[in-house]
Amino acid sequence: GAASAPAPAGEAGGAGAERLLEALDAAAEVYEVSLRDRSAAQCAAMLRRRGIRAKTCSLFRLGYAPSRPSDSATAALRARGFTEEELLAAGISVRREADGSLFDRFAGRLVIPISSSSGDVVGFGARLVEGEEEAEGEGGGGGGGGRVAAKYLNSRESDVFKKSELLYALPVARSAARRADAVVLVEGYMDAIALHAAGVENVVACLGTAISEAQLEMAARLSPSRVVLLSLDADEAGR
Repeated sequence: GAASAPAPAGEAGGAGAERLLEALDAAAEVYEVSLRDRSAAQCAAMLRRRGIRAKTCSLFRLGYAPSRPSDSATAALRARGFTEEELLAAGISVRREADGSLFDRFAGRLVIPISSSSGDVVGFGARLVEGEEEAEGEGGGGGGGGRVAAKYLNSRESDVFKKSELLYALPVARSAARRADAVVLVEGYMDAIALHAAGVENVVACLGTAISEAQLEMAARLSPSRVVLLSLDADEAGR
């Protein structure tokens, strides 16, 4: 499943929810633009192998977090006036233990913005790029020292990101679920994205955790007859 971490005490409260949402949307823009960069070639190839083309990338605002610090969302957002505390609270950046500097939490990964039911970006999921699994160091999104990196990372829980209260792709799937009078609930983001790319648009995903009552209720509300079709992996979420 996806790895996430609780917010360190005192950090999440340092930025208002509105400012967090601004930072998250700005980061999504950086990631989205970076997916078109030469440095994202392996990431783009991974998406193509899954049948995920430019139209679907744009629909879901898929992106890439550059590994080079000068190209990072951390650098871009600091240049736009966001404070270190705001970037830490939003879960965009992580502080290095060695020297206290910030680096991108998702560096070197495919980045998948997660939106609220109203369409605001409230967090991210991020997947290792195939072929780069072994190339994880402190600056590579894993945060440290040769440890085996999780295939998926989620934003940590915050004032605006509560995994058990969110469904991935809900804003995109809403009209199709209404038309079909049913919604398909899958386990991983990549499953949902691939199904949308294949033309099955009434699909939402939980965020790699056990399904909560709140998520089931949100899914049921998408279809007039409250029909929810579960399509869940028996093993690993969101391969």
